[in-house]
Amino acid sequence: MTDLKKEQALIEVEQALKDFEQSIEGIMAGTEALLKKINDQNPYKRQVKEFLVSLNVTGTDYSKEVSEFRKKFMQKEAEALNTTLSKDYTAALKQKRGLEEEITNKPSKKLR
Repeated sequence: MTDLKKEQALIEVEQALKDFEQSIEGIMAGTEALLKKINDQNPYKRQVKEFLVSLNVTGTDYSKEVSEFRKKFMQKEAEALNTTLSKDYTAALKQKRGLEEEITNKPSKKLR
């Protein structure tokens, strides 16, 4: 192989490596953007961030406030779930009662 061909092959390999590095950088940037979007869409993390921003965090330890916020948030979530479950339970009870009334009010064919 002549020196010219070797140098040309080396230049092509270097260019391919640069292209590969750029594509990896693009993938990494896309991955970081996707992770940021996922984190921003997580309501708990978003609310914690908003809470911390509202405190104007300046290096002070706000672990107590964060802990209280977490408890309040979890309590709200539990209350919402409890409300949903109780509504579902009430609807199921009404349906059960309706079916029981249908069964008890329907005359049996054997009695006729």
